[in-house]
Amino acid sequence: IAASSYGSSDLVPNTAQQPSAAIEGDPTTAWVANADNNSIGQWLQVDLTSPRSMSELTLSLTQTPTSPRITQIRITASRGSVTRSVSPTSSAQTIRFPRTSSSFLRITFTRALDPIVTSVAFPSGAGISELSLPGVTASRTYVTPTANLIHFARAGTRDPLYVFSAAVPDHSFGLSETGADPEPHLSRQLLVPKAATFNQ
Repeated sequence: IAASSYGSSDLVPNTAQQPSAAIEGDPTTAWVANADNNSIGQWLQVDLTSPRSMSELTLSLTQTPTSPRITQIRITASRGSVTRSVSPTSSAQTIRFPRTSSSFLRITFTRALDPIVTSVAFPSGAGISELSLPGVTASRTYVTPTANLIHFARAGTRDPLYVFSAAVPDHSFGLSETGADPEPHLSRQLLVPKAATFNQ
């Protein structure tokens, strides 16, 4: 899954508002787009492992007093795109479109009403708390970066140390002040430079 932006502001990208938050099945988390221009033009894209026949999606939009109220989206797939009106509420709504076969689906915010409260220093972007496609399941896996693996592959170097932390929904800084992990399961994929024994 990918998005044009996340976290309301480029200055403070809140990791709790990443694209994956829209598809992990937790309604308390959400992908939140950049707030500029009422989030118009911001998009969320789901890439599938193979082409799939589809004709509808179900989504729940985020809705706060300081966030734009989305009223129209554009749905793009392999064979083109259509626009659909949506209700600017947080209730789940099913959006139908002409049946197509596609290996991806992109949702773009194309029209919005201003936030109810506009006199704030840091406005919120529009977002999607839940997005589902019939027959499609998703999970999130944290994958370690590969940029510095070559340095650990050399003879005589220490094994790398991997540290994972999970963001806490709705926390201002994205990390828990208490150190608690809110997720019952954290899927990890460790890319290692050489054979080694690691402790978890």
